[in-house]
Amino acid sequence: AAFQGCKALKCIVIPDSVQKIGVGSFNGCGSLTEVSIPDGIEELNEYLFKDCRSLREIEVPESVKQIDSFAFENCVFLKRIEIPSSVTSIEESFRRCSGLTSVTIPNSVTSIGENAFDGCDNLVYNEYDNAYYLGNAENPYLWLIKLKSTGITSCAINENCKFIYTNAFHGCSGLTSVAIPNSVTTIGSKAFSGCSGLTSVTISNSVTTIGDDAFSGCSVLTSVAIPNSVTSIGDFTFSYCTGL
Repeated sequence: AAFQGCKALKCIVIPDSVQKIGVGSFNGCGSLTEVSIPDGIEELNEYLFKDCRSLREIEVPESVKQIDSFAFENCVFLKRIEIPSSVTSIEESFRRCSGLTSVTIPNSVTSIGENAFDGCDNLVYNEYDNAYYLGNAENPYLWLIKLKSTGITSCAINENCKFIYTNAFHGCSGLTSVAIPNSVTTIGSKAFSGCSGLTSVTISNSVTTIGDDAFSGCSVLTSVAIPNSVTSIGDFTFSYCTGL
């Protein structure tokens, strides 16, 4: 936490010789508006820019592979962020970034932590049928993040969707059936949990991972065909599916 709480710090250029930036290094630097991160940094650590409330933009270098939890939490003036194709994992990184309007997620990202965009009330999603997606110019529908409303009764998943995010359909009691297209590889944790009206689900043979509690509480679901492509089924995936 090299500069933690340096409230008057406005601008910093980190030299190219730096290979690692410690946890919370700029936590609470409320006046920081500009920061230059050198190539060679592979991880944006926990709490790195937490509460940097004046930070409006940042360029994440191509060397970064992971963005950790709370790295940008409460960066309320951060308006846009383009995540480079080197990144494979985003954790709960952008919580309460209330000014964030645009996020570009590359095809390389295979993991996004639960509540990663919690409180990002102005984030503009890509819409398809009854769901909101995040992605990039090449594929705007990479990640199905959430439904337009838990009151919907149907949702056609975009054929370019690859990941169904944690809690995406959670509590959607009016949904009776869902067909997961051949593009999808991952059904996230709690993705369909609490869908108490779900009677039919078709899982395509592109799916390799079904997360924890993915269908928990789908009490009227009577059968599920799990394709040979699936290599991982999480804990409690079908718990309280009393109709199975």
